[in-house]
Amino acid sequence: MNGSGCLTLLLLLAAAAPDSAGRESVAWQRGTALKEQLSQATSVQWVEGPTWPAPPLRKTLLELARANRVAIVIDRRVDPDQKLNVSLRNVPLEDVLRQAAASVGLGMTKLGPVIYFGPPKYAAGLRTLAEMHAEQVRALPHEAGRKLTASDRLAWDDFATPREILAQLAEKSRLRIAGLERVPHDLWAAAEWPPLPLVDRLTLLLGQFDLSFQVSPDGDSITLEPLPARLAIIRSYSGGADAEQLAANWAKLAPQCEVKASGGMVYVRGLVEDQEWIAGLVRPAGRASNRPPKTTRPPAKVRKAAPSETVFTIHATKGPLRALLEQTAFQMQLELKIDEVAMQKEGISLDQTVHFDGVQNASFDELWTALLKSTGCTYRRHGKTLLIVPAER
Repeated sequence: MNGSGCLTLLLLLAAAAPDSAGRESVAWQRGTALKEQLSQATSVQWVEGPTWPAPPLRKTLLELARANRVAIVIDRRVDPDQKLNVSLRNVPLEDVLRQAAASVGLGMTKLGPVIYFGPPKYAAGLRTLAEMHAEQVRALPHEAGRKLTASDRLAWDDFATPREILAQLAEKSRLRIAGLERVPHDLWAAAEWPPLPLVDRLTLLLGQFDLSFQVSPDGDSITLEPLPARLAIIRSYSGGADAEQLAANWAKLAPQCEVKASGGMVYVRGLVEDQEWIAGLVRPAGRASNRPPKTTRPPAKVRKAAPSETVFTIHATKGPLRALLEQTAFQMQLELKIDEVAMQKEGISLDQTVHFDGVQNASFDELWTALLKSTGCTYRRHGKTLLIVPAER
C-alpha cells in the first residue's frame, strides 16, 4: 500500500467508532470536506491478473467508500458480484467512481453526501425525483413539513427487509406509510448512510422499487405510488427584453427540455441538471421567480469593474457552435453576423459541439477568444455588430 493509502486507513481508524448495534460507524464526509475528498488524486488497479481475479463491484466500492469516508449507495437492482475492470493512476476520486460505474454499465450521481450507483436511467433522474419530493414538502406549512426535512443517519443489519427498514423509519419519525404492500420482499446486506433529510432517505429507499410517494397535507403520512412517467421540474426565469428569442435560444441549447416563453418569463421543464446548466448560461440580470435547487450554480454575472470596462463571468457549458454564438451575442445585446460561405469553404461546421470551459471576470476579448478557441473561428467587432469568420491559418 502506498503512503497516501496508509494515511487514509489511519484516518478511517481514528474516525470510526462502534454504534449501539456493534457496527463500526463511519464519520462520513459532507459538504466542503466531501468535495475536497472527491478531488483527491487516487490510483486503482481493479483488473484481473495472472494470479488474481477481477474484484467484485460491491465489496470493492464499499471498501473504497469506508477508506475515504465517502458514503456510497448501490441500488438493489445492481449485481453486487459483477467484476470491475478499471485501472487508473493519479486521477480524482470522483473520476475513479465514474469510471467504475461506466465499466459495468451503471449510472452514478450524487444526492447530498451520498454517491449513488444504479441503473443509468434512474441515476439520471434521481436528483430530480428527490427535488420533486422536496417541492411537496416545501409546499406544506413549516410545522407540517418539519419531520420530513429532519436529518438523521440510517443503518440496518444483514438480512433486513426493505419493509422492515421503512417501518422502523416510519416509527422513529412518527410517519404513517400507506401502500407498504407495494414494496416486494427482499433481503438486503447491512448498510449505513450518513445523515440525510427524511424525504431523501425515503427517495433513496423507494426509488429502488420504482416507487415514489405523495405527502399528505398535514405532513403526517405518505402514500406510495409508481414513479411518474417522466421525472422533471419546472423553473421560471426572467426573459429580459425578448423572452421569445431567449426561449428559442435555450431550446436549441437544451433540446431535451421543454422551453416556453409567456408573460415576459421563460419556463423550462427538465431535470435538475438541466436547470443548473440553464442557470449557468450567460443571461440578462434577473432572478428566477421560484428558488432553484440549493446545488444550482448562480447564473452568470456581468458586473461593472470600472466606468470604462465591463467584465464577464460565464460558467462552463457545451452545445452546438451556432447556438452558443447566438445565445452569447443575444445576451450581450450584439448583432451577430456569421460568414457562412467562408465557413463552408474552410470546412467549419456551425453544428460542431463546443466544450466551453467558462471565464471569470474576463474582458470582452478574453471572453470571445476563449469561446472560439479550437473552433477554427475568430471574430471582428464593429460597434454593436459582431462578425464571426474563419481564423487565418
